[in-house]
Amino acid sequence: MANTKASGAAPSGGSDLFETLLWSTVLGAILVGILWLAFHRVVQYAVLSFIYWGVLPFTMVSRTAGKILVTITSHPYAFWGPGRLFTLFDVASALYWRWPVAVILFAFGVASMVRSKRLRYSTRLTLEQLAVRMVGENPHIAPTLKLNAYEQPLDGGLLPAPERPVAFAVRRGLLLDGEMKPVTFDAIFARNGTIRDFRPEVRDGRHPIGDYVLPARVDEARATQVFAAQLRGGFKLRGKTTFSPRSDLRLLPGWAQALAAALYAFGADRQDDANAILAHLSLGWRPPTPGRAGGWQWRGLPLAWRAEADLLDGRIDWVATKDPANPVMVSRDYVHGTLPGWPAALSPVVRIERARNESGASVHGFDWVWRLQRRWRGPVWAKPLPSRAAGFEKLPTGYREINAQMLRDERFQEVVRLHDRHCATWFMALMEWAQRMGSFHTSLFIWLRVQNPQLFWVLNHVGGECAWTQAAGPWTHYRNEIMARSAIDDPAVDIAVQALVKDLSKDGWLDPREGR
Repeated sequence: MANTKASGAAPSGGSDLFETLLWSTVLGAILVGILWLAFHRVVQYAVLSFIYWGVLPFTMVSRTAGKILVTITSHPYAFWGPGRLFTLFDVASALYWRWPVAVILFAFGVASMVRSKRLRYSTRLTLEQLAVRMVGENPHIAPTLKLNAYEQPLDGGLLPAPERPVAFAVRRGLLLDGEMKPVTFDAIFARNGTIRDFRPEVRDGRHPIGDYVLPARVDEARATQVFAAQLRGGFKLRGKTTFSPRSDLRLLPGWAQALAAALYAFGADRQDDANAILAHLSLGWRPPTPGRAGGWQWRGLPLAWRAEADLLDGRIDWVATKDPANPVMVSRDYVHGTLPGWPAALSPVVRIERARNESGASVHGFDWVWRLQRRWRGPVWAKPLPSRAAGFEKLPTGYREINAQMLRDERFQEVVRLHDRHCATWFMALMEWAQRMGSFHTSLFIWLRVQNPQLFWVLNHVGGECAWTQAAGPWTHYRNEIMARSAIDDPAVDIAVQALVKDLSKDGWLDPREGR
């Protein structure tokens, strides 16, 4: 009889053990899911956690407790026997899986809700907050909020586009108000992104943005200094105001000397040498990267923010640090939409959508939608990374020999002799020399737009009939040297100043009653 009871107890104990393990597995899976929801979906987390530690304990724990009481009262010694081992799992399930976990889940819920509220407070910025906190520093969001008046032109990432005349003048303090004080962007634009209503006055529809006139004038003396400074080509030649290739070429950075060698080699029918140098510079160039402090870091939290904006007719991507007031612009082409050194899975996505009215036309407003994308990775040890400016891993070889041949080439010197007093005009003559042998575009050294934007815009205007304000000084000086048929030491940039005044007046930024 005893054998019969023993043999019958084993199946019952095994089935109960299997049932308990099954329930533990199911509840464990639910627990993992709830923990995941605690970091992603607050509402779903609250509902499931209430069901888990608010409803289940009153049903399953009561059933388990009843089974334990029946077992102890009927077979006190069998409670510790091998056939009743499943009751230990019941006790553990009742005490461990329910109430302690309920407290943990409650703590997770409170932390998640607080964190969600803080995220909404810090990231769901209104248009006014954007204007106050970010427009002054962010060169990409600012123009869009300001009705595309181009405080800083749009081109995405590291590659800046040429500035509009009004942006060029205001940024450099060339536009003065009625009190002879520099006009600021805050004075031109209201915080909601619209142009301030200075004085209604229709200008024959010529104003590109609105029918308002800003009573201002151009500081021509300062404008002359700004355009004259462009003749240096973005280089600092130890305080020198003029440039001599034979003595000052060695003062230029190594990449600039290599670029000069490539331009000369292409014009001297040595395309293989030129292409080799340009390819080495393009492959060896590295974009600027922000630094990172070392130590233990929790990779489960958002460490970088990637923004995708629908600006004008195209899409512009950039990367910003986790501090919205100090964004770091990085081209998506170089780092694939995330900060260098950080995995893409850790970057929450910010989508800026242009608000539209009922007819589908774009209106002045943006809907910020934050979509967090995180991967649970736990604490990891991160090596410190120092901040690094744009530069080159290694310069090509052989460019010094080519430059030495360039300085001895009489045919080349005859071509550039009219423009060898200033660094910018000398590079323009080099570019014109290279273009004589065929098509040669600045796209072959696109990295120059980041390394030295001033020189890039200067070279981009060679052979053109007009110039942007960022290169108007060297362009007008170059033209004046051609007309005078001799090199000019003093900056001849009067035409650039007059063109700036004319453009600002045509666009409606200058009041004709105030004069220039």
